[in-house]
Order: sequence, then structure tokens, then C-alpha cells
Amino acid sequence: MAYAAGKRPQFVANPLNPVSYLQLFPRSTQKYIVCYMLFWVFVGLYFIYTGLAVYLFKMAYSSVFEVKPKQMHDILSYFPEVKDDATKITWSHATNSKKLLHDALNGPNRVMVLESDVLMKGAGTSQQELLPIMAHPPDTDSDLTFDEYLATVAASNSTVGIKLDFKAIEVVELCLQRVARVADRLPGPVIVNADILRGPGAPADKEPIDHRRFLRFHSELTPRALLSVVGQPATQPGTSATAATAGSTWSPCGSS
Repeated sequence: MAYAAGKRPQFVANPLNPVSYLQLFPRSTQKYIVCYMLFWVFVGLYFIYTGLAVYLFKMAYSSVFEVKPKQMHDILSYFPEVKDDATKITWSHATNSKKLLHDALNGPNRVMVLESDVLMKGAGTSQQELLPIMAHPPDTDSDLTFDEYLATVAASNSTVGIKLDFKAIEVVELCLQRVARVADRLPGPVIVNADILRGPGAPADKEPIDHRRFLRFHSELTPRALLSVVGQPATQPGTSATAATAGSTWSPCGSS
């Protein structure tokens, strides 16, 4: 068909055929656009193929290559020698000095879990410092700081857990921050404990540790650690500690 001189029919692209839009461009530009589109199609197919291959490989061999870390709260998994009998786990109590810590880790009576008490140096006195130490009231000083305690346990060559009995809320956040920083280097389970409940027979003038703050610090800083909830022991005449704390302690193993 002949067209009037200097005139060409107006091109109308077919919306159902996106390729028809290429005719709006010169032939050299069309080749460039086609090559560019093909390049990204191949790139997309490559990533889809490799991603699918990696996924299938991981699904097939995950049991061989995946290393699943122990959970801090799964205490029995750290001590297979007890054969799922938690009563065979050995403990030390009030491990609050360098000598006691050394003996518990290296001596003939080496234990599986260390129970230790934590408070601020000089707690309740005019000499109180912002320094966590290992001590049980009425003691307010010790030759073993919390940092030294944690570093010694982390460097231990044997599997050993720790139960931290916090004696004041002021020391909890600071210490759990430090536990969180070295959690991957600790060789055993971590248990955090505090007297956050008012036990039967406990003195009325002694308030338990703030349970809201304690539980928040635990959930935010060391959520994988085992939580031990304990009631204040009785100190009133005629009431035994055993009777007073019966039913007010939740701790799968060990004592406060």
C-alpha cells in the first residue's frame, strides 16, 4: 500500500502483547532492550535454581551438618553420665571464695553445678560499691568478684553449670548483662535464682526481691537460662525453714 509522501501510519501497541512495544524504538535499541531483559531473566533463573538446590541440600543433610546448641535449661543434656537421673547431679553450696571455687572445679570432690550467692560489695553499708561479688549475707565482702567467678567458670575444661542466687535486685541486671556476653563460652547450664516470693513465716519487715524487675531482666537478658523462683525462708521462732519453704519453691534441681 502506498502512503502519502512523508507520512507513515501511526503505530499502536497491543496491550496484550508487551513485546509489541519494542517497535516504538529503533532496531538498535530493540536489540539492547532484548539482551538486557534476557540477562536478568537468566540471573533470576540462576538464583531460583541455586536457592532451590541449597534448600533441598539442607533438607536432605541437615541432620549431618547442623550443630544444635544445648539449651541452658536442658540440664540433663549436659550430663549424659547421669542417665536422665537428676538426683545424680552433684552440687556445691555457697561457692563464694576463690578456694571454694577452685576446689569445686578441680579437687577430688569436683561437682557438676556450682551454687553461688551474688551481691554488691559492702551491700547495706556506707561502703557499698558498684561491684558485684560472691558472698552471702551477713558477709558483704569477698576475695572473689563476680567477673572473676564468671571468667573462671568460662575457662573451665569440664562441663559445669552455675546457679546464681541474687541477694538484691540492684545486682541482677548488671550480672545478667555479663552472663549474656559470655553465654556461648560457658561450659554448662545457667540457673538464675532469687527470693521473689514471701514464704510462710518470713519476717514482715523484710521485702522479697522485686519480682517484676527480676523476671524482666531474666526474659530480656538471659531467656535461655533456667529460672528458679524461691520464697523467703522463715526466721520466726518455732517455724522451721523446711516447713516454711515447702510449696513455695520451684526449682527442678538444687537448693537455694
